[in-house]
Amino acid sequence: MHDTGRCVAKRQARPCKAHKSNGDHCGAYAVNGALVCSVHGGRIPAVKEAARGRLMEAQAAKELARFSAAPPVRDPFSALLKLAGEAVAWKGFCEDRVQALDSLRYTSTMLLEQARTEVGVYERAIRLCLEVNTAVAKLDCESKLSRISDETARKLVEAMNRVARRLKFTPDMRGALWQAYADELRAVGLTDQKKPA
Repeated sequence: MHDTGRCVAKRQARPCKAHKSNGDHCGAYAVNGALVCSVHGGRIPAVKEAARGRLMEAQAAKELARFSAAPPVRDPFSALLKLAGEAVAWKGFCEDRVQALDSLRYTSTMLLEQARTEVGVYERAIRLCLEVNTAVAKLDCESKLSRISDETARKLVEAMNRVARRLKFTPDMRGALWQAYADELRAVGLTDQKKPA
């Protein structure tokens, strides 16, 4: 058996696809994510990079499967605004990581590779922020949410007017109802609600 490397915690049960010079299968385990063992090319940088990519894709597919039964988004505008906030927070986290790299001395190839990876993640975080915030700006989410709130308020006013008519409120009683409603809206911190005509 061949060593698959120190960075892999769990060995895959996939045999090496290479053949020995006598034509027999190698028999060793392939490097995690790769199709061959370390003797048959598993240590080559391009093979290691492809293996890392396969492992990341497998992990992403596993994680994505957990969300396949996620409930549908009922309020896409609010969800997009929340995503924009998360993207900005993620960018800030990545920026802090990149700034911390200044204090490192790149004494090994591994540290240099880690620095490149963190800078790459930061660059992707910047692109994500740009894409999400561009979508928010294009869709004008805040004004759409405001319009939705205005529409909800109109429906509430209409419902209250119907209740007042159904209960045969006098004009004085309707006035008292709308005054109490306006007072309660102010009490909970919402904007003033004007009495409808």
